[in-house]
Amino acid sequence: MTTTAIIVEDDPMHAHTLQLLIEKLDSTIKIAGVYSTVEESSRAIDQHQPGLVFLDIDLERGDNGFDLLKRFPKPGFSVIFTTQHNSADNAILAIRACALDFLPKPILEQELADALARVDKNKGPEQTGSLRNNLEAGKPGYIWLSDLKGKTLIDVSNIRYCESSNSSYTHFFLDEPVNGLSQYTESKGIGIWEKILSGTHIIRTHNKFLLNLKHMGKYCQDHFLLRNGTKIPIARGRKQEVKDALDRFRKGL
Repeated sequence: MTTTAIIVEDDPMHAHTLQLLIEKLDSTIKIAGVYSTVEESSRAIDQHQPGLVFLDIDLERGDNGFDLLKRFPKPGFSVIFTTQHNSADNAILAIRACALDFLPKPILEQELADALARVDKNKGPEQTGSLRNNLEAGKPGYIWLSDLKGKTLIDVSNIRYCESSNSSYTHFFLDEPVNGLSQYTESKGIGIWEKILSGTHIIRTHNKFLLNLKHMGKYCQDHFLLRNGTKIPIARGRKQEVKDALDRFRKGL
């Protein structure tokens, strides 16, 4: 089955290279056009109704790829981001929160092949919609976590706490099960998730723990005691930081 796609890219060389690689790797993807501004791309999406958009973050005239997403309250397409950013931390973190792919330029054939293999034709548009809503809110309201069946949408407020098992894995413990699961494990370190969840009520209490203050239970100076009896330690060096965050939370800030 053919998938219509568009490329949103302001560098003709990168756009041409990407188009050639796509044609080489996947004959089922039909490129309907290449566009370099938000205005052009918005009209193209309305016209072609693509199932997949290859989206650069920085575009002509100061345009931003995220601005394009904000024009579509209910996107009907999946997105693979392309970027030359080495320091686009906030942009990349927002993309990662929704388990979307981004490809650093120059784009390598194998990395593109892997990204195409990961595109979820069923959940991709919903992932794009989640990113759009997170951008609108200025913080992640929802993130996507993986299980054996694929990716699952998780309400950030439902996360009770996170625990690192080592530098590469983070366990998420939920207040209410989602798809029958109360625990999810992601192959990104807890430091990455701390940055992804910045701006929410989830704070770093310890080198191994993140805690959602909405589920904090009892505050005991050197630890939190959750309602289910779980003890979340507070590192000595983080006590003031945790206290400040707790004060803001109690004031509704």
